[in-house]
Amino acid sequence: MNGPNLGSGVPVTGPPQARGCTPQDFDTWDECRLDSRVKSETAVNPVFMPKPWPVSEDEMSKNCQPTLSTPIFSPDRIFRSFEGAYHGHPNPARARNLNDTRQWYHGVYMEAGVNFTEGWAIPSSTTGVTEFRGDCFGGRLRGDLLVAKWDTNIFLVDLPDENNEELLVTDLMDVENYLDIQYAPGCNIIMMGYKYGDVGVISPSNEALTEFERENGSLPEIYDISPWRGPAKYGKPFVIGGRRFTNGKRRKPVEVRIGGVKAEVKNYGDARIEGIIPAQAAQSEVHTSAGLVDVVVHFSDDTLDILRKAFLFLKSSH
Repeated sequence: MNGPNLGSGVPVTGPPQARGCTPQDFDTWDECRLDSRVKSETAVNPVFMPKPWPVSEDEMSKNCQPTLSTPIFSPDRIFRSFEGAYHGHPNPARARNLNDTRQWYHGVYMEAGVNFTEGWAIPSSTTGVTEFRGDCFGGRLRGDLLVAKWDTNIFLVDLPDENNEELLVTDLMDVENYLDIQYAPGCNIIMMGYKYGDVGVISPSNEALTEFERENGSLPEIYDISPWRGPAKYGKPFVIGGRRFTNGKRRKPVEVRIGGVKAEVKNYGDARIEGIIPAQAAQSEVHTSAGLVDVVVHFSDDTLDILRKAFLFLKSSH
């Protein structure tokens, strides 16, 4: 995202100001060299920047510097995305260590020109962004974004199904005194307010959940797994959120498989299952190269539920 970040640099709000800029004119954001003469324009966003700092005299007329604007009056922006898109690991250093060639800023250029997309404007000041991972409500919100605006609103960003389609931003609800937002197991939303140390939880009503579920209202329903990714080399705790896992003590979860890997169930209740993915069982190359895998839970009354493409095994370099 771009937007106000006082004291840390000027936000990038537009493409380079001159034509003729090629990928060879740019460094990746984490390789930009800081020059004492341009500290006020040090880029803090993950975009391509001109190299070297400063540009040599014979290239000054080219001006490949992106458009920088006054931070106070700049809207926040969400870079364009769509359902199922992958934009690289959120930790650049870890991505390099894992040799993740899908990183958009660390891959091989496939075209000669510079492709800059401004992104979607979101009313500033954006103070929290989280992905809605839950399969509740018939999966209609799964993969969309929740954006918190300080002390004002929570917006639902309905990502388009394909690239270049129109984005829909909806004012979901009004909030007060909350700064950050985080998705939580069971389709819950946690709001954090640092001014008074407040924590708020938004939970869907049982009536709203039931309206979108299967016809048989007694079957177990899996909504999500948290966290939704983890290294295959090390044992990974997890929480599965949902409904009717015990159905009034008439059933219990007896087996959890994540991408075919049998997990250990440590604790459970009607709305959550806690467990650990054994490290030794998950180290296979098959698991770390399969992408998002299914989560399957078997219950003692011979029922089961499947959450499709829900967990990602990560390959660790050490």
